[in-house]
Amino acid sequence: MPNNSCAQEEKDVVKLIFAETVKDAEGYIETTLAQGNVQFEHEQTKLFCDSALFFRPQQVVYAYGNVHINQGDTVNLYCDTLIYN
Repeated sequence: MPNNSCAQEEKDVVKLIFAETVKDAEGYIETTLAQGNVQFEHEQTKLFCDSALFFRPQQVVYAYGNVHINQGDTVNLYCDTLIYN
C-alpha cells in the first residue's frame, strides 16, 4: 500500500506566491516579512494583501491592508487585517 503522507503534507502547505519585497522578519525566528501585492495559496484558497508576516513552521499568516481571501467561485472575504491559520 503506497504511503500518501508526502502528498498530504504538500496539500497542507501555505505557499507564498508573490510579493514585491521578501525578507526575514526582524525579531522573529523562521518568519518572512512580505510586502507589496502579496499573494499566498493554500489548497484551493488564495489570499491577497498589502503586507504579511508568514510564520513558516506554524503555517500561519498575519495579513495586513486590503486583505482579500478567495475560495473558488463562491467565497470572497474582505477585511483590513486577518490571521490565517
